Amino acid sequence: MNGKDARVDGPIIVCYSVHDSAVGTLYPLAPLLGREDAAGLDDATYRWGGIGHDGHQPDVAAMPLLEVGSRYDFAGHRLVNIDAAAVVKNGSPPSGAHSDIVHPELAWVVVSSGGLVS
Repeated sequence: MNGKDARVDGPIIVCYSVHDSAVGTLYPLAPLLGREDAAGLDDATYRWGGIGHDGHQPDVAAMPLLEVGSRYDFAGHRLVNIDAAAVVKNGSPPSGAHSDIVHPELAWVVVSSGGLVS
């Protein structure tokens, strides 16, 4: 915990998908095209990639995306990665699945993390 996440009461959850080309490919290219950071050339995806593509970094294990009605165990977790690639997968280039977010499973993550279900 770095202090900033201690300001939040509950988990900080990222649902991510490798099919999100907007934050996985295009977003990391923007600083390179603008020559804003030549130091990022060694691993631009990791350095400049968005969390919607590969989650919180580094070393935050991923939880699976569960079916609606299943119970998430967010207790004790401050940073949570949920691999949503099984449902967030449809979209055309250049953004890929960036806008493929209307799924009951994703809504279930939101209500579960907010403590709105028991």
